[in-house]
Amino acid sequence: MVTASDSPYDLPIYPRLYRASKHDSVLFVSTFHELKHWYSDWKISEVILDSALDAFPIYEMLEHYDVSAIIDLNPRRSKQFQHKQMDINLKGVPVCPIGREMIHWGLNQKTYRRKWRCPAVCGKWECPNPCSDSDYGRTFYTATKDNPRLSAIIDLNPRRSKQFQHKQMDINLKGVPVCPIGREMIHWGLNQKTYRRKWRCPAVCGKWECPNPCSDSDYGRTFYTATKDNPRLFPRIKRDSKEWRKRYSLRTGVERCIKRQKVDYRLEDSRGRSSRHWNIRTYIIGMCQHADAWIKEAKKNNFVATNPIIQSFLSL
Repeated sequence: MVTASDSPYDLPIYPRLYRASKHDSVLFVSTFHELKHWYSDWKISEVILDSALDAFPIYEMLEHYDVSAIIDLNPRRSKQFQHKQMDINLKGVPVCPIGREMIHWGLNQKTYRRKWRCPAVCGKWECPNPCSDSDYGRTFYTATKDNPRLSAIIDLNPRRSKQFQHKQMDINLKGVPVCPIGREMIHWGLNQKTYRRKWRCPAVCGKWECPNPCSDSDYGRTFYTATKDNPRLFPRIKRDSKEWRKRYSLRTGVERCIKRQKVDYRLEDSRGRSSRHWNIRTYIIGMCQHADAWIKEAKKNNFVATNPIIQSFLSL
């Protein structure tokens, strides 16, 4: 079931029935392409999915169609990894050599490339093992194209997720770089064109002394992450941010839509056995949901008395 996440009435826009033996990730790919085929004039800007669809090919497919994906990470298949000799945690944040998350220092909106800086320099504390001699500190970049999985609004699957490395920097499940001492780097801006984020040293930004500084620079170590590098770890909307949680909360609309069909319209009480029967009932119920929304909207705008079509609906 595909629903409009920004609809106040949780309206269905593309009901599709499949056999229960097929996996959700496979069904989504076919449904998405059907939707693009039948409604080619629609501009789909964002897709919100749960962790069952936390698959790298889905991120790549959505990135190909310039769709922002909000997918929860699946912890069973997520782990910290390395990207360009930098450890990246499950938050998509580069981790410095002492295990601290780097500081986000901006995003390129065109390329979705993020800049990350040394946490020690940004926090103004002394790192015991500096990565750079620069006063600015070490800098790192991440891009959505490098790993689309961290770029979408899709909940990560915890069974397949863990902290990993990106450009020799540890990245946690939030897509935040982690410095060598285990502290998350500080987000220091986003390039709105490239979706490239900048991360800075937490010690420098927080004005505290790092026991093992990565850089001798006063500015601290800097790191960049871009959506193109890894769409799963480095989403266009920063994973676990306030905006990301706000967007992902809209996914509950599809649950309310299905509940309305099954319970309010008594779809689950049907005794049909053929797929034709279920398809017909599902589509008729979807039409009724839209009709209900029209009537509610007309009543809200005092449009009922002047519109004969709505009056005919109310007389049924």
